[in-house]
Amino acid sequence: MKTNLKCFLTVTSLLLASSTSLLAAPSAATVQRDLDSSANWDVVKLNARGGVDVYKKELTGADIPGFKGVKVVDVASDYLFDAINDFNAHNGLSDDIPLVKSRVLKRSGDTLHVFAYLDVPGWTLANDRFWFVEAKMVHNIGGVAGHHKQTWKKLDASLYPEVHREAKAISSKAVLVETNHGSWEVIPQSDGRTKLIYRVLSAPGGRIPNGAQAIVTGQTLPENLLQFEAEAKRRARK
Repeated sequence: MKTNLKCFLTVTSLLLASSTSLLAAPSAATVQRDLDSSANWDVVKLNARGGVDVYKKELTGADIPGFKGVKVVDVASDYLFDAINDFNAHNGLSDDIPLVKSRVLKRSGDTLHVFAYLDVPGWTLANDRFWFVEAKMVHNIGGVAGHHKQTWKKLDASLYPEVHREAKAISSKAVLVETNHGSWEVIPQSDGRTKLIYRVLSAPGGRIPNGAQAIVTGQTLPENLLQFEAEAKRRARK
């Protein structure tokens, strides 16, 4: 695992969202509605690393901002969406996002229960993180071939006590991510490329100062999009 500045900033971005929970926790539907709305997004950085545009937004009922990353990529939307939703292949996908476990626990049609574990390098002085989410996929939105979307929300960890124990067995100090909502959307463009949109509200928890995420997200959020762009292109070449 690379212990360079880029990796440090990426891990920091994943961890330093907030040390507090939501003041009056909005429902997952309210959060996603706010994230989906095109209104009131402020620019964090345009043409950030890899050409990703990064935005942030204050969300209804939340004491931390949501973030959005957008990039038009030169790969078909189906390859992108397949890479995004192949959770069992996410561990080790990126040097900058050190997932060591990622797997589907249950699938019912286009709804999946997913577990992931982030192995935070010891030199960051932060604890490992893990999470459970429910992800739902919608294909060919509005009858448009290739316009797909996956939304996710926090899943009650008590549904999978054995997996929770598995995470704690890796590190007893690992922290369960308590706030975790967002989506991936792929929209085909007229020139054959795809607009990739990532939206997220996440508070990783633990004893972390507020406000740090906004400082580093402009540099680190792009990796979330770039890892799937790279993987989609690899799949397209097969």
